[in-house]
Amino acid sequence: MSCDPGNWNEPVPNVPQADTDSVTLQLSIDRFEDAIAVLATEDGRQIEFPRDLLPTAAKAGEILDLRIERDAQATRKLRQDTDKANR
Repeated sequence: MSCDPGNWNEPVPNVPQADTDSVTLQLSIDRFEDAIAVLATEDGRQIEFPRDLLPTAAKAGEILDLRIERDAQATRKLRQDTDKANR
């Protein structure tokens, strides 16, 4: 159960575009398939998500807000640590 990614670099119609550092998505819990929660985006795409990472009381039919942020400080630290390890 996956959707065709198409061209990930092009904006998706009818979906608000993210700023450069974060995006907030509103997802509905469509159903559970064993340890997987099938989440639906506002434009109908489906995302398979580990059920154990959801709030324990989450139920099918509920709406979730998911915020994804870029963490510049953690990224810099990871790069520095990687550079040190590769020397």
